[in-house]
Amino acid sequence: MLLLSPLADLLDLQDGVIARRQVLEIAGESDATLRRRLRRGEWVTMHPGVYINHNGPRTWRQRSWGAVLYAWPAAAVSRLPGTSGGFLATC
Repeated sequence: MLLLSPLADLLDLQDGVIARRQVLEIAGESDATLRRRLRRGEWVTMHPGVYINHNGPRTWRQRSWGAVLYAWPAAAVSRLPGTSGGFLATC
């Protein structure tokens, strides 16, 4: 992982999917910046409070991240089926 910025690193870790609370708290972005990204089409809403950084087809992993981030903290993904490794949703 490249250490570009907290926001870029988080988007890389979570396959381009991010929650509003992560944008505001972890990445330190403002609500106005978040709205600007949505207005410009840089990000697209997946679920209320969950965004993806493209408007193309979503992969299985991106749909999984979206679901986990939307339902957080009630849901968490700890391992992907069919993989030797796994990933943990961090918010």
